[in-house]
This record gives sequence, C-alpha cells and structure tokens, in this order.
Amino acid sequence: MKLSKNNGWRLVAMVFLTTMFISCSKDAINSSAFPSAGLLVYNVTTDKPFVQFKIGELVINRGGLTYPSSGNRYKGIIPGDGILVAYDTADIRIDSLPITAVVNRLYTAFLLGDSAHYQLKLIEENALSLPVSDGRSYIRYLNSVRDNASPTVSLRRNGTDIISATAAYSSISAFTAIDSGKLVVNVSNNAGINSSDSLQIVQRKFYTIVINGVSNTTDSVKKVRSKLIEDFPRLP
Repeated sequence: MKLSKNNGWRLVAMVFLTTMFISCSKDAINSSAFPSAGLLVYNVTTDKPFVQFKIGELVINRGGLTYPSSGNRYKGIIPGDGILVAYDTADIRIDSLPITAVVNRLYTAFLLGDSAHYQLKLIEENALSLPVSDGRSYIRYLNSVRDNASPTVSLRRNGTDIISATAAYSSISAFTAIDSGKLVVNVSNNAGINSSDSLQIVQRKFYTIVINGVSNTTDSVKKVRSKLIEDFPRLP
C-alpha cells in the first residue's frame, strides 16, 4: 500500500508515540513496560525566569525554563490520572492542575501570568488529524496577557484580515489553515495594549502565536508582543 505524505506523517507520529517510554531513574517513575502519552511544557510568564514541571516524581523538563521558552520536545508520561505542578527556583509550587493522560495522545501545558497571579493551562492536541498534504500550514493564538479588557487579535495578510476576534485571557483559538509567507499580528484594546508584529510562516508547519507581556508598561522587554512557536517539535 502506498502512503501519501500526509498519511505517512501521521503514521510516523503514531509510531513515535507508541514507542516512547519513560526510563527508570532517580527522578522518573519506573514505567518501561508502559506505552506513553506525550507532554510538552511552556513558560510564558513575564516574571518567572526559572520554571520546572513535574508529575509526581517525574521531571518533565531538566533545568528550568526561562521566559519565554519550551521544553523543546515531548516527554513520555504514564497514561492515567496525575497532577501537573509548576515549581520555581526554590522548589515552591507556582500552580498545579489535574491531568488524565491517554495512550498515544499529545498534550501541551502553558504556565501563564505574572505578579503572583499564575495559571497552568493544559491542551489536548488534536491537530494530527488535519491535512497537511496541500502544503499549507496551521496557526492558532493564545492570549497570555493578564488584562481585564480582552484585546482584539487580527491576523493580516497583504492588508486583509484572515482572522479578527477578541481573545480573553488564557483563551486559545482553533487552528486555521494558512499559506506560507509574511503574517502581521495586531493586538489592541483600550487599556494599554497596542502591538504589531510581523511573523514568517513556513509551509507544512503547525504554529501557536503566543501573545504575552504586560499592558501599560514602558519596559521594552515586558511590553506586549506576539511570538511564534512551532508546535509538535521533535516529532520524526
């Protein structure tokens, strides 16, 4: 049977997931006999320079994640119920949430917030069922700006809005198919958010635009910006 590029990509991804195992070590649960799910973690807080994620004794990322960064690859986790916890440098709990992992599923967790107001957000990824054989990419956006006034997010191509919608804090949009090339992301409200960023989209990729920062600030490092991250890194 001849596989299309799209079906072949999905098959390789599923083989990757069914063969991921968690090794037995001082900071991991002995689970070498179990097929696993996959978890990727992100730190998109504005004032936590070091974040570590754990489920029980299983360390999801070795070393702390700086802002803004990811664990760089999916970590195999034991299917079933657990508690995902984010810790800071002093091993103090920042936030936690329950997770029920299913075999062969991918999950992404984001730590959002600032100024002692933090939130873990967990997403089960369903994008592997989307067609990628036509050369297009898929894009979504996450608003991690903790502000009372939900901003309007506009994705523009050649001066025309592809998407224009309000985005509440911690909300994440569905994936939208998009052609490769330059994309302009405008984010604004009437409460101190007004940003515009130009991003480059490569074909046959999955992306999340993370909108993060602090409204009403003159700090160029912390002001609201839109950053592009590639989803499903390190899949074969």
